[in-house]
Amino acid sequence: MKKILVLGGTNFIGRNLLTALTHEDYDVTLFNRGKTNPHIGRDLNFIKGDRETSDIKQVFDINWDVIVDLSCYYPKSLADIVNGLKGNPHYIFISTCSVYDHSKQVHLRSEDAPTLSCNSKQYFDQSPQSYGNRKAECERILVASPFDYTIFRPAMVFGEHDPTDRLYFWVHKIKNNVDLLLPEGGLRTFSMTYVKDLVSAISEKIVLGSKNEIINAISFPKTSILNIVEALTKELDIHPKRKMISLETLQDQNISEWFDFPLWLSNDYFTYSNDRFSSLLKQGTTLERSLKETLAYFRKMNWPEPTYGMDSTRYLNLVNQ
Repeated sequence: MKKILVLGGTNFIGRNLLTALTHEDYDVTLFNRGKTNPHIGRDLNFIKGDRETSDIKQVFDINWDVIVDLSCYYPKSLADIVNGLKGNPHYIFISTCSVYDHSKQVHLRSEDAPTLSCNSKQYFDQSPQSYGNRKAECERILVASPFDYTIFRPAMVFGEHDPTDRLYFWVHKIKNNVDLLLPEGGLRTFSMTYVKDLVSAISEKIVLGSKNEIINAISFPKTSILNIVEALTKELDIHPKRKMISLETLQDQNISEWFDFPLWLSNDYFTYSNDRFSSLLKQGTTLERSLKETLAYFRKMNWPEPTYGMDSTRYLNLVNQ
């Protein structure tokens, strides 16, 4: 029986992963602070601790077969683990497509595309601005380690237990038949990762072992707000009025990309090749199926108010302009 250590594991991706792992014959242990969704995984082995402190030493003396690292944001944390672990576990690291240098205008980046550097200040920085730099440095630490590794780079992840509401911003508008403002017509393309596809890939790698491989974990290399809106309106059978809002208007109104209008970027460069991911999964989930399953989750949650994106008053003022 494989002995698996999951670092984190009680939030979004982790909750979906634990559901998959508990259906297999594995000896699973969670290591986390016990703060986020503390009721999750308590039927499994549990080691309570903060990975940013000496608590992490609790996992060093155990010979793990596989480590799934869902919670690493700081290079020092990974360096401490790499230097302290015994044996040769297969280390599965969940990274991000934010490691890529997006100043280089590239469509459908492969895993060989340039990644960000990380200077000494960024190495210890805790602000969102250095997130990609820190994750890129974590990757380099793992690649230089003696361990077998798989590095997954997801794009925007969505699905059951998603706490971000980036997709749900649009779902909620459609569900309530609110007029849809489509920035730049909703035509800008970006990549997305369905959480169940990512979990399936992690599960597959646990079975197969590692080739020391970096994989863009991308379900949909090129989709758009318009694609998503059309799929959602069809599934919900609700068809709000649509209105295109131009880039000039967006800029004049100081509307921020991604934060005010979730999923909107004023370029098409956040797209990534998924050749390796598709080869590993063999059959991923269609956009329509993934959205249908995600809607079932929102329905179960009784359609709460979204917490992401511009507030409804500002949105309706834009609609009525």
